[in-house]
Amino acid sequence: MKPEFRYFKCALNVEPVKSLYQQWHIDHEQRNKELDVIFDTIPFYEFWRGSENGISGIVCHVGNPEFEKIKEDKTYKFEMLAGEKVNITGNNRTKAGKAFNTKIQAIRQILMKYPSFNDFMVRELALNCWVLASTMAYVAVCGVVSDHFIAQIPVKSEDFGGDDFPAIPECLTEIKQSEFLALQGK
Repeated sequence: MKPEFRYFKCALNVEPVKSLYQQWHIDHEQRNKELDVIFDTIPFYEFWRGSENGISGIVCHVGNPEFEKIKEDKTYKFEMLAGEKVNITGNNRTKAGKAFNTKIQAIRQILMKYPSFNDFMVRELALNCWVLASTMAYVAVCGVVSDHFIAQIPVKSEDFGGDDFPAIPECLTEIKQSEFLALQGK
């Protein structure tokens, strides 16, 4: 059984959503510049394994010519992934491996410094809400679709504990689930 949810929307050109959306993009560009400084020092980098908030290694395809150069190097630890990809971390038994793991840690720090869009907007609009079931937690989530900011927020009830429903900013309009899904093309 899932809790009830309430749904909201706001056009992207309405304040404060407009300014927050712009600020997140500016911050995201700065984050990418900081990350590129590190990624430019990793010849085999294609992407990272993790999320917008964390990293567990650097990923490349096994056919990457730069991977071919390091695949026998004891500096690195390799974990084979689906799709002929490999997750690469440093071998802490070597000085160079520790240095590589320091780069991964620096990337992690940058990712933690710049929150994901969802985390940023939920925090800035004070929409954070946790509703707890026996084995699951439901949280407020948001995104952008069809030139609209949209949010889905769980509602605490007698069957579910957690946070009280947050105060909703005036810029957000409550909508039905069907409109929320329609905006997403579902």
